Amino acid sequence: MQDIKQDKIVKKMFLLRNGRIVSVTSSPEVPPGLLTAAELDVSVKEPQDDSFHAPIEKAHPKYGKLTTLDEGRQRILQLKHSGLNKKEIDLALEGLRQLN
Repeated sequence: MQDIKQDKIVKKMFLLRNGRIVSVTSSPEVPPGLLTAAELDVSVKEPQDDSFHAPIEKAHPKYGKLTTLDEGRQRILQLKHSGLNKKEIDLALEGLRQLN
């Protein structure tokens, strides 16, 4: 896990056992005490990929469901499909609250 703070973007990165890198970011405009999973942005990078991308893209079976949800629920669904478990999501939230 790595913490990065750049130009008003606060980021936590996780390296999963399968080699996937998960990047969780938060905007500093959200007060730290009010930060929830619905305010987090997540992107993933597989070992064979050159860049980060959303966990659920057009080819993903859940993409249709994703398009029907509001923005907060879309972020939660993306977070759930990132490969992070509940404990890691909570750890990211707590770390981002401290960095913000």
